[in-house]
Amino acid sequence: MSPFYAYVQNVADDNTWRFLLTFASQDVCDEWWRVVSTPPSPWASSMTRINPQFYTHNANLINIWDFFTRGDFVTSSRAFVGRFFLTLLNDKGGRDLSIIPHTYVTDNISGNWWVSLDIPCRTNSDLASLSPLLGSSSARSPTRAGTGSLLEQTSSP
Repeated sequence: MSPFYAYVQNVADDNTWRFLLTFASQDVCDEWWRVVSTPPSPWASSMTRINPQFYTHNANLINIWDFFTRGDFVTSSRAFVGRFFLTLLNDKGGRDLSIIPHTYVTDNISGNWWVSLDIPCRTNSDLASLSPLLGSSSARSPTRAGTGSLLEQTSSP
């Protein structure tokens, strides 16, 4: 599995405290999101998940920069050492912006939808209607929903 990347933007001023988050995998990112978004996490009320690769935080309330150093959260954050790190990105002063690679991912909070070729499917019959789009190769034509490399079942946390 390859590294997974996400952005965090500060909604307090749209100019500072922008981050690139690097996770060992998408699973680690999902685990991190459950930890920071669930009370009693100090970030639960100041962070929002826009999509699997884009989050917002309000640095005036609490800054995600303090994830590994905040004393009342170090027990939870310690589990992510070696599996996740934050990189502070440049502000809007005309400097470079690090671009993360586009990644096709399953949105694990999507309400148990199926996603393939950006087309949501809930049932095997929905999936069957995609067969012409997937081609005749058995490697690209899953036999039931949730199997094959093109389709993954999502689950709500």
